[in-house]
Amino acid sequence: MSSQSAKSLHQSLRTRPVYRNFAIRLLRRNRALPLVGFQRLQDLNTEELVSILTKAYRIEKSWMTGSLAPTCPTISPCHYLSGGKTPSDTWYRIVSTPDPDVDWISPISSGYMLCATKSGRVICWDIHDETYLNAWQPEEKWELWKCRVEFDSRQVFFIMAKNIDGSRDVNTSTTDYVVMQIDFPLEGPNPKPTFTTLSSFSIPGPVMNVFLLDPIQKLFAAFIFLSGPQNIGLYCLPNWDQPDFIFIDTCITCYFPSNWSCIVEDNHIIVHCEDKDGIAQHFFPMSLLKQHIQLPQCSPTASARVPATRIVTKPFCFPDFPEDTPSPFFTHTWYPESAHFVRQWWPTVSLVPRLSCTVFLLAEHNSEGHPVNFIIAQHYFDVPISGGKTVTFEKYQRQRQTDLQADDAPPAPNSASNNDRADNTQNVGVEALATQSDRDLEAEDAKPIAKMWFVSDTFEAVCSLEEDEVNEDGETVLGKCRPLVAIDFGHATWIEYVPRPDGTKTKELRFVSFPPVVMDQNGVIKPRKGEEGTFGLEDETEGRVKSLPIPEELDIDKVETINLDQSQGAILLSVEGGKVFILCYD
Repeated sequence: MSSQSAKSLHQSLRTRPVYRNFAIRLLRRNRALPLVGFQRLQDLNTEELVSILTKAYRIEKSWMTGSLAPTCPTISPCHYLSGGKTPSDTWYRIVSTPDPDVDWISPISSGYMLCATKSGRVICWDIHDETYLNAWQPEEKWELWKCRVEFDSRQVFFIMAKNIDGSRDVNTSTTDYVVMQIDFPLEGPNPKPTFTTLSSFSIPGPVMNVFLLDPIQKLFAAFIFLSGPQNIGLYCLPNWDQPDFIFIDTCITCYFPSNWSCIVEDNHIIVHCEDKDGIAQHFFPMSLLKQHIQLPQCSPTASARVPATRIVTKPFCFPDFPEDTPSPFFTHTWYPESAHFVRQWWPTVSLVPRLSCTVFLLAEHNSEGHPVNFIIAQHYFDVPISGGKTVTFEKYQRQRQTDLQADDAPPAPNSASNNDRADNTQNVGVEALATQSDRDLEAEDAKPIAKMWFVSDTFEAVCSLEEDEVNEDGETVLGKCRPLVAIDFGHATWIEYVPRPDGTKTKELRFVSFPPVVMDQNGVIKPRKGEEGTFGLEDETEGRVKSLPIPEELDIDKVETINLDQSQGAILLSVEGGKVFILCYD
């Protein structure tokens, strides 16, 4: 090849379409690009795109193969480390929060931080300049229940909640909610985010969870436990600017070890449920729900029993474990300590189908009811669930009752096992799981949807204990015990008590990346041998747990919260006194 031909080939390989194609392939593997702030893919020039892709591939390979180490800023700069007083050669950064009374904290892109305090304030500040920007400061104590980032519109939406009558009976209590919006202006002189109250309303009874289904369309939903029929009630605001609401009985039995979530897709509200055995998705068309609109003067009670028009179920595919070393998942009684439903949150493009993943933190409790041992399980799902079976409501109910009656028996490996989810989920059913041939049929689907992966070696996670409080009646309310675990798409990190040879235990920062999944532009999911981004892990059934180094000045005993930002390869740890350690790895 002549030098001129080689030069032409080199130039053609560095054209924007080539690198844009690389970016799309990476996004189809459900990996985020390390964009700066609210950058969009189309905003990048070719040089910036090349730099970001180089960083993204380094992060992906090191996190997937377990070879990650403290980043070298001169070779692979991390945006979290830019600005401020951070030395140019360090791999971590310490920032101070505007309020030391931190209850919840999260990065909003790599440029801003948002935190909720125990007194109810919500504060936003600039990470790089360590500058306070703005805050929502209510006169009373509120709790942050939900937060969602909309990158394309440069907005953050969050929900604050407050029990307004102080009732100890959750069945008769009422909770006040406020929907808030933060707008981040375009770059300019002294850009300052603004807080706006969008809507306020009250919901009666025990609220299980709330959902910002579509902030742009102003669509809100909540699950309410209906104590009479023991079902899930669906409360919906089709437009939170309007006082009209929908409140129905979904006819879905609320089985508490299950985990439930709510999704909007194709003008349907989907109640997504996961048990130990599998997934059920209950579809409610918005046109059907709007037939049950109630006026604001109506008492908020379930107006009708409205079963789903379609139910799609699919069993989990469990890995085979050797008989002499069975997975603890099948031999212990586990309780869902938390279930994380993670949708792709990062900026993407139209050619990248949407995918979600679920990560379960399952706990074994001691005689006092406190969690002592943990395992992690993870899987991917889409909507509607690929390879699922559509069943009628009547068949679903019959199978549900059969499965619940048999639930006292421990699950058997590679069979239906009632799992734990935080949304509407159903036992996938004995019929779908009874035979190996059925499971082989699912395997022939060649899509790793609902394929369960594990960290099956039990571990003892460190928990953050909140202080006990005294309520208005003078009674002591025990503080919450929160495991220091953070989840992002396909990854998890936590602080663990790791045994030493001398019998003592030390606290270590641990992480795991689960086996990859690859999608094409049609949503077909089929990792193949040697597929780019699989790193030979496509047949793995377990994540590889590793310990991470931490700075000497980080006192791991004082960590209060933990966050994970896979796009930048960063772990954020807040400690007592309002400081945040941002550790960058690749």
